Amino acid sequence: MNPMAELEERIERDEKGRVRRRLQLDGELPVGECLTWDAEGWLAQRATFKSGLLDGELIEYDAAGSPVAVLHHRAGKLHGEAQFFERGRPLLKTHWHDGLQDGECVVYGPDGQPTARTEYRAGELHGRASWYRPGGVLMRTATYVDGQLEGDVLDYDERGRVVERAPHRGGKIHGEVIRYGRDGAVTERVMFVSGVEQPAAPPPARRRT
Repeated sequence: MNPMAELEERIERDEKGRVRRRLQLDGELPVGECLTWDAEGWLAQRATFKSGLLDGELIEYDAAGSPVAVLHHRAGKLHGEAQFFERGRPLLKTHWHDGLQDGECVVYGPDGQPTARTEYRAGELHGRASWYRPGGVLMRTATYVDGQLEGDVLDYDERGRVVERAPHRGGKIHGEVIRYGRDGAVTERVMFVSGVEQPAAPPPARRRT
């Protein structure tokens, strides 16, 4: 942006003469605030540009004027916190760094409680992940490394007791999967190798007496 140049305001209208977009230009590059309206005349988007690139906060609105998305950009890339809503209710909150998802991501259910919490690094799932039943009751936990499941995936019942333990390696079930009854006793053991279930070992032969 040339600090000495005079900015041009551009107003774009539809065929009925209604304002659909208002922005400022430095030459041909959008700068500063840009407002967009929908066909009914409601404000649909408020964005900020710098040297022709999105830079700063971008908000999208529904017909009632409530935000449905609040995003942040730096030099044209998503950068910072991002939130999504439905009629004012949170749907998802996450973070971006230079255009890649990075940090905690939380998904919300209809009751406003989290249904999932995951961690990202450089655009890939990386770190602890948890899923929840309605009301916030823990349902499953897992760990990701560079986008792939590693280690135990644990499933829980409504009281928080482990009902299944499934080891993973390189994104595939690998090792002995153990299932538990409500009393905590083991009910089943199944062996997997690289995601393939292995045949159960035959029972030991009976000795002749």
